[in-house]
Amino acid sequence: MIKKPFNFYSLILLAGSIFSCIILYFTLQTFIGFFNLRFKSKSSNPITSSIEFDQQINRFPPISPAAIPLKAYKAGFLLSEGKYNEGVKVLNEASVINPYIGFSEYILGNYYYSKGNIDSSLYYSKKAFDLWPKSIDNFTMLNKAYAHEGDTLSIIKSYMEIKDFFISRDEYYQNFIKYYSLAKFSYYDIDYNDQRDISKDDLIGEWVEVYNRKDGGVRVKINRRIEFLANGFFKSKNNFYLFDKIDSNILLRFQNNPDKVISTFTAKYSDEWQTLIVNFNESGEEKDQFFKKVSDLNLEK
Repeated sequence: MIKKPFNFYSLILLAGSIFSCIILYFTLQTFIGFFNLRFKSKSSNPITSSIEFDQQINRFPPISPAAIPLKAYKAGFLLSEGKYNEGVKVLNEASVINPYIGFSEYILGNYYYSKGNIDSSLYYSKKAFDLWPKSIDNFTMLNKAYAHEGDTLSIIKSYMEIKDFFISRDEYYQNFIKYYSLAKFSYYDIDYNDQRDISKDDLIGEWVEVYNRKDGGVRVKINRRIEFLANGFFKSKNNFYLFDKIDSNILLRFQNNPDKVISTFTAKYSDEWQTLIVNFNESGEEKDQFFKKVSDLNLEK
């Protein structure tokens, strides 16, 4: 019986094939887990917690097809579960895997924003945005934090940084417009915490709709006026109604049918802002409108 010589190269080829199969198996398992992580609505086994993440995501490969460290996703779950220290530790590990895309900083920026810590959110969102690629998620997170602070100039600056690179990407421009508008609106987002009932005598006079700004400025809607007359009539849009006041409610009636209430709205007053806060509850909408006396604004009657 002839004994075949030992073939060292065949052994290396066999070992390499086995190793490749193991790597491919782990890769397949991770990609299946990544699908369950990113497409929860389409998955029969979605990942919704750090425990489920560990059960379905292997350590290899450590990044997604978009080069995002998978550990950063786990850190997001840990932070949402209240495991802050562990979450930050895992984020640091993720940053070691790929420190160039700022995804860990994005996760922290989003986390702090959800907790109302806007200063920390701005810090990490800016760090994420300063890295490449300047993804739409990083751009959105930064603009969201700026808009919360009403910082329109910084929103313009962040858009100017990327507009030449993404001139064909309309979502960046639409994102800029959205958060620039929200930042401007925040100037008018005032808490009228000192609302109180106003007496019938103090209601008498002509009022014009306004938008108060946090910096003390006032934008006047010159053609939107209401008037409470001393003879008991209420005027709105050139229509006259009899009015009564019960607590903070204003009851309106037609002159030719004074026994029937046709409409009710609320009216309260803020001393800090010298503003009448009216809720007409039109079409079922709970929306406050704000009025100042024409005489206080020195407007033409």
